[in-house]
Amino acid sequence: MDIGCDVALNEGKQALKELMDMASVLETPAYKRVLAARPGYPEFVERKWDDMSEIMWGTIAASSRTSTTIFRRWRSSRVRCSSS
Repeated sequence: MDIGCDVALNEGKQALKELMDMASVLETPAYKRVLAARPGYPEFVERKWDDMSEIMWGTIAASSRTSTTIFRRWRSSRVRCSSS
């Protein structure tokens, strides 16, 4: 994530796209299943990519790292949600 943030914010979205394609970050079995199961999803992903600026991508990527840390802390705490 740190490398992606740095590339997006300092080198631009095209450089980030090339990095992500080279690293095959979306070539997971789960992603491939979604592509196969949802007609129009590849076009949605492409449209979403085109609409997102490099600043937005870098900011979201950086904040997701923080969100994961917060989630891990919450999950390990004794606080539980009630179902009532």
